[in-house]
Amino acid sequence: MCGGSLVVARAASGAEKIEMDEHISLWKAPTSAFAQEFMLYGFAEKYFRIEPGIYDGKAYFAKTKTLARDYSWCYGAGIIEVRMKLDDYASHFIDFEQLCPGTVEIEIAIPRERLNLLNRLTLERILHHD
Repeated sequence: MCGGSLVVARAASGAEKIEMDEHISLWKAPTSAFAQEFMLYGFAEKYFRIEPGIYDGKAYFAKTKTLARDYSWCYGAGIIEVRMKLDDYASHFIDFEQLCPGTVEIEIAIPRERLNLLNRLTLERILHHD
């Protein structure tokens, strides 16, 4: 798929509608090996391993699509938009915000232990190829 979007919708409670100002989008630039897995099943702990000095066990998301696009060019699998309620983000994930090294952009470094919660609170995942 090139130049389009794939949506995997997940209703939080049936036919609940989310207004634009009540949600937030997080942006993930996956590698081609994991893009489809993340789209279909969400983000699993097993893909974010801990190896001292190499891997810290965190899933890194961008707060803006612009930052995710900067990473997506080298991974080549597009960008996954993860939408959730703004209240859920503020309650569970805002504390993981930090400056992305070498930029003025914000990244969200979510510990692997919180990924199941992220998946449960996700309203939809959209794969962008742009």
